[in-house]
Amino acid sequence: MKKPLQGLGVGAGAALAALLFWLAGWLDGMEARTWNWRVQLLAREGAETSRVRLILLDQQSLDWGANVSGLSWPWPREVYQPIVDFCLRQDARSIAFDVLFTEPSKYGVADDQLLGQAAARAGNFVAAGSGAFAARHPAHTGAGHQRGGLGQRAGYARSGRCLPADSAFSGI
Repeated sequence: MKKPLQGLGVGAGAALAALLFWLAGWLDGMEARTWNWRVQLLAREGAETSRVRLILLDQQSLDWGANVSGLSWPWPREVYQPIVDFCLRQDARSIAFDVLFTEPSKYGVADDQLLGQAAARAGNFVAAGSGAFAARHPAHTGAGHQRGGLGQRAGYARSGRCLPADSAFSGI
């Protein structure tokens, strides 16, 4: 009985030490230094495909928007509607935006609705957002819906694709 209790004590001590190291942030540097090695060792390679396409929103795009179209950042959400429509015409199986939609559009509810309608048409739209601002902006809260993210304001919730508030693009 003495050996199992000693083993349990050593295990609990090691777990406590690891927890303290983690809470102190001492493991962050090691995690960062070993990331590439762990990915190379543990990640499975996928088949290369030419079917993936990227539409980049980079500094050159932002400069073009400012110089040619007079658009300041953040762009109106209606700007993304033609991008979604283009992807649909090209038979995109999925559309993912790496743009955060965490606040209501500064251009108004109608601007949010245009992007929400495009997302609803796509049915395969993923982006990052938050419905948390709805409580601060009652005009942006969808009728009869508890969260009021972009999708609820724009009618996307009616498509049956409403996601929990903490999920990827809960706002759409």
